[in-house]
Amino acid sequence: MGRAIVLPDSNRTLDANPKMTFHKAPYTYTIETHDHKSVYSVTDGTRTISSEVYWSFGAGVQAWLFERDGKFYESLVSYYPAINGLDVTVGDEGLTLHNLEEAFGRVLSEPVVRTASDAMQRTRYPTAS
Repeated sequence: MGRAIVLPDSNRTLDANPKMTFHKAPYTYTIETHDHKSVYSVTDGTRTISSEVYWSFGAGVQAWLFERDGKFYESLVSYYPAINGLDVTVGDEGLTLHNLEEAFGRVLSEPVVRTASDAMQRTRYPTAS
């Protein structure tokens, strides 16, 4: 798992695609990257929620993890190399979204975040074997 976790400041996919947009009525999803910093945004045309990308998951197809108001979220859109763009994250195709907050992302449980964090620490600071 650790090999599939990438910090946004070292994410070649986001750097190579500085602005990606996907629309699934009534929401528009955007990921914009400037100077190795990526921001994930969702708008309903009236309001927008944004957060800096915390981690990227995936070696080809990528989803993103971000923090907002003390909670961690997984993006509901992912990058797909086959289309060189965004589309709905696998497994989220059937979701019925009732508001912008739900469209922003899937709230992750504490154990999921802890597992990802542990994997990232092992990747960044491997121990001698």
